[in-house]
Amino acid sequence: MKILITTDWYKPVINGVVTSVTNLEEGLRGAGHDVRILTLSNDLHSYRKENVTFIGSIGVGVIYPNARLRARLNDPLVQELIDWKPDVVHSQCEFSTFSFAKRIAHESGCPLIVVANKLDKLKRSEVEPNLQRIRQTLDLPEEAVLIPFSAEKGLGKGELLSAIEQLYK
Repeated sequence: MKILITTDWYKPVINGVVTSVTNLEEGLRGAGHDVRILTLSNDLHSYRKENVTFIGSIGVGVIYPNARLRARLNDPLVQELIDWKPDVVHSQCEFSTFSFAKRIAHESGCPLIVVANKLDKLKRSEVEPNLQRIRQTLDLPEEAVLIPFSAEKGLGKGELLSAIEQLYK
């Protein structure tokens, strides 16, 4: 199965999102899947290195330490990922790279799986209302899979792997 993971955060940054992405990437590769990553580069230049596509971006650390925003919407490397025809697009971040995730899933005709991070910060009664708010705010298509997740506590990992594996069957 061809799986594209989109994320605003990737190596060499060290945080919970990067830990989740690299663990998922390694697990999926270990299961024999073809995994590619779309993330932001550390400057305005877009490039590809092995299985990772880095899209040009600008620093906006004033918003959040080391945060970056994509520099352009129509990067030719995004079209290459559309042409690759992933079987599923998994969005690990719903900020700068999310628009690419939605576009690639739509134009490829494949499912979109979205992870809602920081589940451990919510009370049980707050989870469902927040998931509804996320679905509305991101204007997720009805068929998109939305999974609450906590890298810190390992919550949602099984659901995420299961959602991806069900597509494989």
